[in-house]
Parts: sequence; C-alpha cells; structure tokens
Amino acid sequence: MQLAGKCCATILVPPMERNLPIAPEHAVLSKRIRSFVANGNMLILTGGDYSSIVFLNQFFHYDLKKTVLDEGPFEKLPSKLLPKNARKAWEEAPETLQQDGLSVTTITKASLPIDTKLIYATPVSSPVFEITYCERKVSPKECQVMQPQSLTCLVEVIPSECAMYEKKGTPCSCGTILYVGHDYVEHHSNAIGTSPWDDALRAAVATSKIGKAGKFAAFNDYS
Repeated sequence: MQLAGKCCATILVPPMERNLPIAPEHAVLSKRIRSFVANGNMLILTGGDYSSIVFLNQFFHYDLKKTVLDEGPFEKLPSKLLPKNARKAWEEAPETLQQDGLSVTTITKASLPIDTKLIYATPVSSPVFEITYCERKVSPKECQVMQPQSLTCLVEVIPSECAMYEKKGTPCSCGTILYVGHDYVEHHSNAIGTSPWDDALRAAVATSKIGKAGKFAAFNDYS
C-alpha cells in the first residue's frame, strides 16, 4: 500500500495463495486498503484461490461465496449491460471464457453485493465482475465521537445511496474492485501468455477507473 500511496491509481494483485494479509478491523492497513479503493482508484484481484475471496470479505465486509465448481462456459454480457467504464476496454475481449481445469474460481451471483456489474457469467455464478466501493466522511459532530475510539471518520456507503448523502452534505467517494477469477499459475510463471484469460486480464488493466482521486487524502489522514 505504500507504493499505491505514492504512484498508482490501479493495483493488480496476483493470487494470494500464501500471502493473504491479516489485520484487525481498525488497523491502519485495513483503513488504507479500503480508502485506497474509495479514493477513486482501482484494485484488480485475480482468483483461482480462496484467499482472494477471504481478502474481499475481510477488508471490504462482503459475504462472497465461492462456487464449488462452475464448469462454464462463461459468456460475456452484451455491451449495454457491461459497466460503462469497462465497455471500451472489454470490447475486443473474448465472447466466451472456459473453465481451465480447476484454475477458475467463480462467485455465486446471490452473494455479490448490491450494484455489482457482471462482465462474464453463467446462470449461477460469475468469474469476472466489477464492484463499485464507496465511502463518505461523517459529519464533524459524529467524527468527534468516533476519533477518541480510534475509529476512522470514513464509513462505507452503498453506491446507490450516494446521491442522498450528497444532498445531506456528506458526499461519497467511490472506486472500483475488479475480480478476474483465473489463477494465472500454470504457464505464467515468468510471463503473461496468450490464452483468452490473458486477454481478459489485459482488458481488466485497461478498464477506466471511476471517480476522482485524492478526495480523502487516504494515506495520511483518517480524521
């Protein structure tokens, strides 16, 4: 996260098979991970391992559930149903992605948070999707109560509620979590390859982020 605070608006995280970060709810690391995304940035997570799901559930308070095995194929949604910020980047991506042995981990649709936008899916699950993650700064009065308890004055917001909070004077700041459910392990130990899943990863990196960066000064101020 130090690197993210200095230079980068998009962070691509490889499979976290043995490197899942662990931190208490109100630790600085936890706050920074959430606020990096909400601060108008993009976090791209690769899958194929349960750790990526645990990471999202732990740090972003989701309840994502892994599908035992969805054999696919996974169809790309029509352009008009894709997230607006993703349509150009995914235009040339494959229309269909295949299960690759056990390398693709999908998430049950029913467990995805409100406002999730699917990019590829079957009737029951999705291996590639975009979540909009938002935070807002509470009122100064509320903040005075929260700070002595070592609580951040930033709280999570459902994206569809942001317009309401804007009217109340506590506007949201939002960013993007993009999940691409392949493990990228087999023939990718040294370099990205040429499979359809590689094309999907390239499209993910090329996806436009949403929101404006810098609204919360997330890496040095939680007041």
